[in-house]
Amino acid sequence: MKRYFVLMFFASLIYSGINAQCNDQLVNGCYPTIDGYTYLKDFKFRLKAASDANPKPTAKFQLILSKNTKYLLTACDAEEYAGKVIYQLFDATGLLASSYNPQTKKHYESIEFVCKRSGLYYLAYTFEDYEVGCAVGMVAFER
Repeated sequence: MKRYFVLMFFASLIYSGINAQCNDQLVNGCYPTIDGYTYLKDFKFRLKAASDANPKPTAKFQLILSKNTKYLLTACDAEEYAGKVIYQLFDATGLLASSYNPQTKKHYESIEFVCKRSGLYYLAYTFEDYEVGCAVGMVAFER
């Protein structure tokens, strides 16, 4: 029984090390994209490819933004995955900004957003064509 717990402990360390390696490297590599802004928060996530059970894998996060503050939203992909990250900002009324224009198929590295109303906002992250991917989204505000 003791061996089982020891084995499970080491397996969990190895698994968390695999996840942390991708995410920690991405956070460190993504910092230069917020140059000139003050770091607020990051969102680390890994998504599986689309399947019948989950046709549109999406990572969703909430954050509170303040009125009359300029924010910078950005995200960085893990190079070892095919997925190109797409992120969108929502409030209760709907979509406010997106890093991807489906008509032109253009990706934007970052989005500047001036908050008009303090409150709860939502960030949704997917990968183009719902491929497998690992990324970190970062939120910063103007100094």
